[in-house]
Amino acid sequence: MTDLHWREQQVLEGLAQGLTAEQLGKDLFIGHRTVKTYLKNLYVSLGARNGPHAVALGFERGLLKIGEQR
Repeated sequence: MTDLHWREQQVLEGLAQGLTAEQLGKDLFIGHRTVKTYLKNLYVSLGARNGPHAVALGFERGLLKIGEQR
């Protein structure tokens, strides 16, 4: 299993809920550019090509569960 930074995990969960970088930034009290940096790091950590691929990999690797909320 891939170990993610706690903030990357939060971003992945928000991504799975369909939130934008701007929405995530507001929810997490960080700037949307900071969210985008976490997204880039998340993609590298997971080996993902984009957001939907990161979410799919998150489910495959047990980082996300259906019905789980932050």
